Amino acid sequence: MSRVNLRDAEERQRPENSAAFVAAELKMLAEGPDDLFPALDALEGEEYRRVKTRRTFRFELSDQRYFAKLHYGVGWMEILKNLIQFKLPVTGARNERDALQLLEQRGVPVPTVVGFSSSGSNPATRQSSIVTKSLLNTLSLEDCCRQKLVNVPRKYNLIPEVAQLTRRMHEAGVNHRDCYICHFHLQLEEKDQKAPTLYVIDLHRAQIRKHTPTRWRVKDVGSLLFSAAEENALKVTDLFRFMRAYSNKPLRQTLSEDHVFWSKVLVRAQKLYLKNHSQLSPLLSSSNRKIMTDIWQLSNPSELEAEQFENLEHVLGAEGEQINTSDMSTLVRVKVGESKYYIKKYHRGGRHFRRRLGRSRVRAEWENSHYFRQIGVPTARLVAFGERRKPFGDRIGALVIEELENVQDMANVLKTGHHMQQNKAWLGRVTLKIAKYTAMLHDKGFVHGDLKLRNILVNFGLDPEVYIIDCPDGSIKSGMLFDRGVVKDIACLDRTAKEFLSKTQRLKFYKDYKKVDKLSADDKRYDQTCAHFFRR
Repeated sequence: MSRVNLRDAEERQRPENSAAFVAAELKMLAEGPDDLFPALDALEGEEYRRVKTRRTFRFELSDQRYFAKLHYGVGWMEILKNLIQFKLPVTGARNERDALQLLEQRGVPVPTVVGFSSSGSNPATRQSSIVTKSLLNTLSLEDCCRQKLVNVPRKYNLIPEVAQLTRRMHEAGVNHRDCYICHFHLQLEEKDQKAPTLYVIDLHRAQIRKHTPTRWRVKDVGSLLFSAAEENALKVTDLFRFMRAYSNKPLRQTLSEDHVFWSKVLVRAQKLYLKNHSQLSPLLSSSNRKIMTDIWQLSNPSELEAEQFENLEHVLGAEGEQINTSDMSTLVRVKVGESKYYIKKYHRGGRHFRRRLGRSRVRAEWENSHYFRQIGVPTARLVAFGERRKPFGDRIGALVIEELENVQDMANVLKTGHHMQQNKAWLGRVTLKIAKYTAMLHDKGFVHGDLKLRNILVNFGLDPEVYIIDCPDGSIKSGMLFDRGVVKDIACLDRTAKEFLSKTQRLKFYKDYKKVDKLSADDKRYDQTCAHFFRR
């Protein structure tokens, strides 16, 4: 197999050496890679695992200890089972070799690979082997806990070290898939030092990518906390110490910014514990109660706003003029001092799967509002955002929105026959700005998802301002989803506009949106697609 240069290796997140090899220190055992597997298969040693498809054992050569792992081929049934479950099957030792070499390049302590071989093109019967140097005077953290070798001061040093090691592994693009404390080994002779030496082992199921996806980070960290909870190795304060070290942020910041991530981690750990013990872990349950507190964020509040909108519980209980209500949310208007505010109370996270999974509607509207301001699209000022998420339940939340003065939604302006509707200059400026801001969103790959005229506010000055609001369904998309989203946004605008605006006015809007003086044949076909979107 040909070599790749270092730049390619970095880009693909693969070690530079992808060929079979035998280090000089193993030459007494095997002259070359072709001899390695049969030589290891004939050896006797201290066996740690032996199954039909794999054998792991330790052996000695020239007073040096080594670990060998032999893969005999997994068979087509195992491959098909993994593929049916949308998993990539592990068919040999190459996975572990690649992960070990990559982590070693990135400075993560792992056993050193001194031999690797692979033979056969059939993935079901491929035979492969890997040899690593044995770690001397080390013990797994699981055994350390069981033998009570870790005292309280030592534990305080170990927890951040394990967290940082896991974070560095994930930052290198590697997720372990068997990330339990038994696969972290502690250097025993250094147990009295403040900087313990830890090694990550047993990476034969590891996956390598350019970036580790969140779902795999959740699985690794959740498995790690589950295994620690099994050994009664942690308290809630220890868990907080782990969170701070893994996120590399102050505790308050990570609980606020990474709340969803830690929620998923604890759910994952609790599910594993429940599966193995048929009961909930006291540690994880206690952590849930402490961590699953309300999220509450204020955005540049005045002293009066900070006092009136102090926390989520207070806002959810606020009473005022009810504007509208639905099964999803309730909108009320309250007066604080001389200003008026809308409080949008969400009864659930969303519809269907969104009720419990993914970004909730209340969080999406908060984040999208900040994104609008960031790219220069005017929107109403959001004063506060809050969410209460329970690991096995629904989510509720609230938004506090400052009322814009002297504005109406565009749908109401058209339907009520407001006198400014007859002012062609004013109406032209309004449609121009709607086209401009819609194009700005789409140029960034963002689709609103509910861009109706009722979600566009306008004032009645000679140079009117336009505000785009109410965007819990918006997000950045790509490919076919983006193309469909753009068509839907334009169609939503046209759905009400066609009842009150002339064809010439609507065509002028579309030209402003496309930033052209004359529509091409493709533009006209696209315009027709938008116009007929809701007729499908």
